[in-house]
Amino acid sequence: MQKIVLISGFWNLILGLGSLSSGLLNSENPTDRYFHCMVGVFLLFTSAVLIVGSRDLQKYATFVLWEGLLRFAAAGILLTIGLSAIGDNAVFLGMTDTVWGIIYSIGLPYVLKKSLKQILLDQPV
Repeated sequence: MQKIVLISGFWNLILGLGSLSSGLLNSENPTDRYFHCMVGVFLLFTSAVLIVGSRDLQKYATFVLWEGLLRFAAAGILLTIGLSAIGDNAVFLGMTDTVWGIIYSIGLPYVLKKSLKQILLDQPV
């Protein structure tokens, strides 16, 4: 599970750098620049949370799991209004976010031998 969380952190790092560079280098429209830059820095933050969290899942599982909930929210946005904003890439990204969220939601409780509620609320076993 540690490696999976670490990989997803680097996935976010790549997406974040791509979105940020797109906003800074490619967008002429100020609204597009803002959107890409905000998404980019958000992804860089979640990348840091996942990379640091992967080092000690027992200690940081709550943050990783909450990031998984953000993945479900992002998937919902991508698969609805994201289609008109970024096109067909929204489907791939939305499905990827859904898979990461499912992996966290099932994998963390299994590996840590805690309930979803215990992890979400940072409760002891």
